[in-house]
Amino acid sequence: MSLRPGHPIPGSCTKRAAARSPAIAALVRAKRARQAEATSEPPRLAAPLASLEALGLWPLPVALSARQALERVQELRRVNAQWPDIGQSLNPNEDAKTRDLLLELRGPYLFAPHVALNVLQIGCERALAISGAATLQQALRDALRADERLADRER
Repeated sequence: MSLRPGHPIPGSCTKRAAARSPAIAALVRAKRARQAEATSEPPRLAAPLASLEALGLWPLPVALSARQALERVQELRRVNAQWPDIGQSLNPNEDAKTRDLLLELRGPYLFAPHVALNVLQIGCERALAISGAATLQQALRDALRADERLADRER
């Protein structure tokens, strides 16, 4: 099969073919519309930042660092805080993973939150010893590991 100048490539649409078939004409229009969308400017934000701030969606919530958590744990220990205060102080953004880790820590210390704060302080210190950029979640995991080790020694 030879191609001559002006001869359509097999399988391509020409104006004549598009005029003969409404289906081909629809495909050509759809292709041109997609090309026009691709070259147009990107879509703008639907909601202005002020309304996102009012909803609490902007700026994005930032997780506590282990250093911030350590400071809060020391303050909570000083005021002899109970579990509702501990949860609100350490998880102000209501992060699901942080909440689950706090609930796991709370389990054995439901009636002794001061002991859980001691264990959490150990976890914060260990997480900070590993990395100065450690997060609260890493500190909670280290606290749970430390708690398991303490429980194994008592057995």
